[in-house]
Amino acid sequence: MPSIHVVIPGIESLKTSLQLTSNDTKSSNEKDMTFFRTHGKLSMEVICDYHPIHLMTLFLNPRTRKMKQCTDYQRNSCLEYIKQEMIIFDTLDSDTQLKNNNKSIRKISNDVNRTLRIMQQYYEQQDEQNDLPTTTAAIHQSEIDNYLKFGIDKLDELCSSNSSSLVDQEYNPLHFWKHHHTLYPRLTKIAKRVFSVPATSAAA
Repeated sequence: MPSIHVVIPGIESLKTSLQLTSNDTKSSNEKDMTFFRTHGKLSMEVICDYHPIHLMTLFLNPRTRKMKQCTDYQRNSCLEYIKQEMIIFDTLDSDTQLKNNNKSIRKISNDVNRTLRIMQQYYEQQDEQNDLPTTTAAIHQSEIDNYLKFGIDKLDELCSSNSSSLVDQEYNPLHFWKHHHTLYPRLTKIAKRVFSVPATSAAA
């Protein structure tokens, strides 16, 4: 079971527990702990610099995809990382398809087809007849937006309809991607890659 997606929630929960309240300064015993709690929280702020993979796993866990624990800058940075990964996987898929075509099509035909595919993929098509995304960037953004809009009630239905327990489903995001790989093909590939990284081996 993956573990890296609990890094940010765990650290942020610890930071919250170290925050001072109005009751902390009322008793002498609590005053003695104020110094340590204050400096402990400050130390965590300095030491804990999240790696991009931590942010991506937070986003790719459907339960925390809104990234409420993070700043706007962290959320925007995460989406940029995700889009970069999408481009990488699209490129790999395109290269694989091209290699397969090379086995059965003459070189000159391949060159023409490759040029047409690149033009269709990376240049905006002037099609006003429908609202479907036509550029690579628009397709990627559409997949991200649809994932963010995915109803949590649908996720609960999915969890309860499977043999695994609800608790197991909640803390194993790969169950979600297994059942929704056709809806989010690029995000699924990214999720499989990042969730395979153990929390203990990711950069801090």
